[in-house]
Amino acid sequence: MAFAAVAERTEPVLKTQAERWWAALAHAAVLLLGFGTALPALVWMQQRKSARVVAQQALQALVWQSLLPVFYQLLLLIWGLTVVGLSFLGNVRAMVSGLLWGLALLLGLGSVFYLGVGVLAAVVCLMGRPFCYPFFGRALTLALAKDLPGDDLAETEERVSAAMAHAGILMPLIGMAVPLCTLVAARQGSRRLRFQSWQALAVQGIANVLNLVLPVLASFPLALIAAVALTLSSSQPVDLPSGLMQGLLLLSLILLALCFVVALLLPLLAVFAFIASIQVLRGREYVYPLLGGWIRRRLGDSFVERPV
Repeated sequence: MAFAAVAERTEPVLKTQAERWWAALAHAAVLLLGFGTALPALVWMQQRKSARVVAQQALQALVWQSLLPVFYQLLLLIWGLTVVGLSFLGNVRAMVSGLLWGLALLLGLGSVFYLGVGVLAAVVCLMGRPFCYPFFGRALTLALAKDLPGDDLAETEERVSAAMAHAGILMPLIGMAVPLCTLVAARQGSRRLRFQSWQALAVQGIANVLNLVLPVLASFPLALIAAVALTLSSSQPVDLPSGLMQGLLLLSLILLALCFVVALLLPLLAVFAFIASIQVLRGREYVYPLLGGWIRRRLGDSFVERPV
C-alpha cells in the first residue's frame, strides 16, 4: 500500500498515551480544513525535543494539511480537462447538469479521501503506530530517520519545517502560525531557519494585508461609477460640474490601477513562496527579491548561515 502504519517493529513506537494523543491531535486537525494547520506546527514545536517520533508525525501532518489548496486545485483541473475533452465530443451545454453533478461528486469523493487519510492517521497513532501519508510519507520518514537523535534541530527536519513556513502563504492568515512556530522552535538553534522563517512571516504578512486591501480598493471605483451612472440616468438628472466629473473619473482610474497592481502582486508572492519552499527543501538558502535582502540587513549579515 502507498500509505500504512510503519509497523516493522513488534512493539508500538508511540509507547506512552501522551505521545499517541499528541500525534493523533496533529493528524486530526485535518478536519478543520486548513484552519487547523497551526495545530501540527504547535505539536512539532512542543514535542521536537522530548518525542522525536511525535514531532516527525506532526511534520507529516503539517505537509499534508498545507497541501489542501493544491489538492482541490488539482481536482478542479481534472474536472476542467474533462470538460474540454467532452467539448470535442458533443455539445457541452446539453451536458451542463451532468458536468455539475460530476464536479460535486469529484469534490465529494476527493474530500472523503483527503479527510479520511488524516482521520486514519489519527486512529493509527492512537493504536501506537506511526503513520506514512501517501505520495510523500515514506520518503519523508526515511529522510528524517537519517537525522541524529541528539540534534537540537536536525537538518532534514529544519528543511521541511522551513519549506512549510514558506508554503503557509497558501493558507491566508492561519498560515502565519507555521513560521511563528518555526521561529520559536529555532530561537536558540539554527540561524538559517530563523532567517527563512522571518522571510516567510514577512511575505505572508504582506500578502494578508493585500488580500484585505484589494476588495476595499475595488469597492471605491465601482461605487463611484455606479453613483455617477445612477445620477445621469435618473428622471431628474443632476448637473455635475465638469471638474468634479473629471476628478471622480481620474480617482476611479487610479484606484482601478492600484487594484490591478495588487492583483498582480498576490500571485507573484505565491510564486516566490513556492520557489522558496522548493529551494530550502533541496538544502539551499533562498532570499526573496528586495525583501529578503532588507531582512538580512536588519538581522545582520552574520545572522544568516551562508551555504559553503
